[in-house]
Amino acid sequence: MPSNESSTPQHVTVSIPDKGLRDEVVGELLQKHMAADIPPSHDLGRFTTTKFDETSINIMVAGSLRNQPCVEEYPSLADFRDKCVSMLANLWNAPSGFFGAATTGSSEAVLLGGLAMKRQWQLQHPSHLNSRPNVLIGANAHICVNKVANYFDVEARIIPVSEKSGYTFDLEGLEDRLDENTIGVFLTLGSTYTGHYDPIQQVSRVLDEYEHQTGNNIPIHVDAASGGFIAPFTPGNTNFIW
Repeated sequence: MPSNESSTPQHVTVSIPDKGLRDEVVGELLQKHMAADIPPSHDLGRFTTTKFDETSINIMVAGSLRNQPCVEEYPSLADFRDKCVSMLANLWNAPSGFFGAATTGSSEAVLLGGLAMKRQWQLQHPSHLNSRPNVLIGANAHICVNKVANYFDVEARIIPVSEKSGYTFDLEGLEDRLDENTIGVFLTLGSTYTGHYDPIQQVSRVLDEYEHQTGNNIPIHVDAASGGFIAPFTPGNTNFIW
């Protein structure tokens, strides 16, 4: 990939000014500083919209004044969360008893999912606490998935993708990489690079058979930041079991 000098970490020394500036001057300075950025609408790696109407902007400003964890002070946040979880669960035909949580973004959701996998593995295998756990990740996964391994001291076992595998998680590389220290498998519904869907149902079948043979239950985390709200409305996806 081409080098990007601006991405090289630099030591910057800045002090708080002795005197302030008018707000409009500060606004102009910030706009000029951001002028070197690419337009957000040209960023193909983002998962959010770049155009908002006035009503949406006003709602976001009002929401930004509320502290998400403080649901006692701001009960509307918990109500909005529960309704969003319910709508998504119904959209994906989730069974009764579903539950969900609000996060600050898909990367946090991936990290929390990975941490939950590790905690579950620790509870199920207390005699393996001196062993290093591992997680299976497709080479097409978002970069934040690799942070699960880096942050939580988990071995990342990368499954290559290729033209033969349809640029998705390669089933042929799955079973040989599973063992009693595997905490989970990360799959992607809508690859960042190509938009492809990993073979989630097929991977689930392999893991079910592995559990039948060994007794080890290995969960799947589906990163659906890109395709989770697209797949249900896309023609040709009506055969998804969910």
